[in-house]
Amino acid sequence: MSGAELKSRLHEMDLIVGRNLRVLRRSRGLSQKQVAEAIGVTMQQFQKYETAANRISVSRMLLIADVLNAHPSEIIGGAFNGSMAEPQQGQMQIIANSIGADPKRTVRALVDLFQGLAGKGGG
Repeated sequence: MSGAELKSRLHEMDLIVGRNLRVLRRSRGLSQKQVAEAIGVTMQQFQKYETAANRISVSRMLLIADVLNAHPSEIIGGAFNGSMAEPQQGQMQIIANSIGADPKRTVRALVDLFQGLAGKGGG
């Protein structure tokens, strides 16, 4: 794998992690600001994690997982299979858990899932 291919692959993994963070955060009904304050960073920094503008350290990822009450594998899920479009088991569980509980959260989780399937970032 060339240097350019590696850099591209790493960025793709960062995009998947960011997408998973966004899906998990929204499914918990939390704002970027709430999560950022809980982990000790600015909202702008957390936003950069979600958009893959900045990479997340392992220790920070574990802290985020704790705040989101999620297993770290839900955050990194899909980052190693090379497919941005493949739905993640964690996303399906989020949707299943939210059905009937909060219609807005269910719709948001479905929109995020469909955007991920279409390869779009969503906001």
